[in-house]
Amino acid sequence: MLPKLELHELYLKQGILWSESGRYEEAIASYDKAIEIKPDDYQAWHNQCAQNFLRNGTKEKLLTWVNAAISQLTQEKHMGVRALLRDLRNEIAKMEEYPYRNPYYWAAFTISG
Repeated sequence: MLPKLELHELYLKQGILWSESGRYEEAIASYDKAIEIKPDDYQAWHNQCAQNFLRNGTKEKLLTWVNAAISQLTQEKHMGVRALLRDLRNEIAKMEEYPYRNPYYWAAFTISG
């Protein structure tokens, strides 16, 4: 018998499948749905962030996304995710403007998902 999954987990897994098949717009939409259902789903945030960053590629855009994510996670239960995103923001600030322009990075993300 297969394990029962929550709806946000189904959207997360759907996003991973879309990503693996190269359908990145659909992957991002699935991650968005997972986040809408469960705002503290760190894996959906991570995957959505990675897909957006790999597609659009600038440090400025990623920082804008991270700041928006931090501002949306306001409940006490979200504090751990907020802390991780603040750490991520600090690391992003150190990067060059197009740090993942080389497709080498895209293949690695698709494999690790």
